[in-house]
Amino acid sequence: LQMPWTFSTETDDYFNYLIQFTDGTRIDLTMRLISDANKESYQSDGLNIVLLDKDGLLSFIQPPNDTAYYIVKPTAQRFFEVCNEFFWVSCYVAKGIWRKELPYAMYTYYHYTRDAFEEMTSWYIGVLHGFTLSVGKNGKLYQHLLPSGIWKKFVSTYPFGDYNSIWDSLFQMCELFTLFARAVAKDFGFESYESEWANVIEYLKHIRQLPPDAKEIR
Repeated sequence: LQMPWTFSTETDDYFNYLIQFTDGTRIDLTMRLISDANKESYQSDGLNIVLLDKDGLLSFIQPPNDTAYYIVKPTAQRFFEVCNEFFWVSCYVAKGIWRKELPYAMYTYYHYTRDAFEEMTSWYIGVLHGFTLSVGKNGKLYQHLLPSGIWKKFVSTYPFGDYNSIWDSLFQMCELFTLFARAVAKDFGFESYESEWANVIEYLKHIRQLPPDAKEIR
């Protein structure tokens, strides 16, 4: 290993080194007190692996498994909340695009609308594969878990930095969201909100063609 650069964090009970070696190796090294060798400190992550424990202080740690990261099945209430969040905030994205407020449009797109979209995506994957797997951190396994045709459409929900691209991506996201939500609602026997979805999509289409100098929505 070549010489690394490091960042560190110090508190009363631990010292943390974030180490990046120039050969690509990365190590997050945390040093803690022996008194911290308890279940609360070391079993919060089910993927922990004990490499060396000379004094037997960590014998309580079980073999690693990823069950804590499996997709959580939705409740009817949570399903409603995610649908409501997605379509409600989609209107904010449309407002930002129409007003040519790029930072606002992209913030609402990625921090609210997309969060709801990806939660629904995970449920859809759960329906397809059973709720006995993880989609990985930040959905990094979507590409391998979604059908290839849907994955191609999913990729197109990432817009470029121009307003037409954001519009296109927003409508693609709406299309996939409704596809995913219908499948989830059917699988769990949830109420679907088809009329609400249709009304919002028609509203978005109307805003897209609204002249930039419009004084009212008709």
